[in-house]
Amino acid sequence: MFTINRQVLAREFALLQTVAEKKGTIPILSSIKVECQGDLTVLTGTDLDATIISKVESSGEAWAGCVPLRQLFSLVKLLDGENLEFSERPNGRLEIKSGQSKHLIPFEPIERFPEVAIPKEQGVSLDGAVLGAMVKATAFWIRPSEDGLKATEWKQTGLSLRSDEKSLEVMSFRRTAAAIATLSASLPKFNVIIPRQAVSALSYFNEDLQMIVTENQVAFIGATRTLSARILEGEFPAWRTFLPTYEHRVEVPETFTDTIKRVSVTTEGQRATFEVLKLTIAKDSLKLESRGGDNGQSEEILPTTSTLNGKTVAIGIHGNQTVEALSRSDCNITCEFVDGTQPMIFTPANKDFELCYLTMPCRLEW
Repeated sequence: MFTINRQVLAREFALLQTVAEKKGTIPILSSIKVECQGDLTVLTGTDLDATIISKVESSGEAWAGCVPLRQLFSLVKLLDGENLEFSERPNGRLEIKSGQSKHLIPFEPIERFPEVAIPKEQGVSLDGAVLGAMVKATAFWIRPSEDGLKATEWKQTGLSLRSDEKSLEVMSFRRTAAAIATLSASLPKFNVIIPRQAVSALSYFNEDLQMIVTENQVAFIGATRTLSARILEGEFPAWRTFLPTYEHRVEVPETFTDTIKRVSVTTEGQRATFEVLKLTIAKDSLKLESRGGDNGQSEEILPTTSTLNGKTVAIGIHGNQTVEALSRSDCNITCEFVDGTQPMIFTPANKDFELCYLTMPCRLEW
């Protein structure tokens, strides 16, 4: 019998489910490997592209086996005791006790769990909390795998991490937008794209990490958690090389994202043409307009300041895409632009690292 704190276990299960197999193609991958060594229990989950190893404190006797993660996670969240007691029972069953509650779930021998290899090379040190914040600030624009991707676009389902020896850059990219976080740091050169499931896991890491990059694998190793993932083939564009020389900037009001949401209401349920909002920038105001076909239209004007003097610039923006980015910032945001045909950059005044959201304007048809 061995015992583990219930809340600690629930937290680690939430992390492990980001890589556990959900489709059941290979049944054992929907389970996690549990190895209790007395005062320490090691939990391992994998889908063969990404692997997570988590260490939690425990007490009791040594035990090892593979248990179904989804079933056990659901049970752990519903129980209300402080600690959970685990005991092996006949016929391949694991008993979980919490107070007067007792449950049996099946387990399998650990020999059925696939071998996972973690790189052992020398790594570079990273602040996991800062890296996790950079991931959260950018990963939302990763393209979904069901988005009709060509073979050459598959890399866009991952997150780019690269270093030029002076800074660390974290970037998500899609056809018309990119989210980029940059941290000044003296690091060796590397350029990798990690898959979506590894990205989801990385946002949980908040401890000092060693990052190891090999030819086809990247690993993030901390004191209690390890993440290893296959590197996606390809390379993200060198986005700075195609930026124009920005002539103008405008301070984005705090109410801008709420205004977009309101103006977008009349576009709901309409074809893609009507999802585009018209943003008109003047010296001292922003005007947002929508045309929703039979649903009507919306217009709202916000006071602001810009570098324009005596003229206006009209730009087509994708409302939902812009809200996705700007709603993640609670600080002042500056928008740099040229005209209605060249990329715009939204820059939140982030204090921990540089952050910008690059978006291409949409064609206005009204």
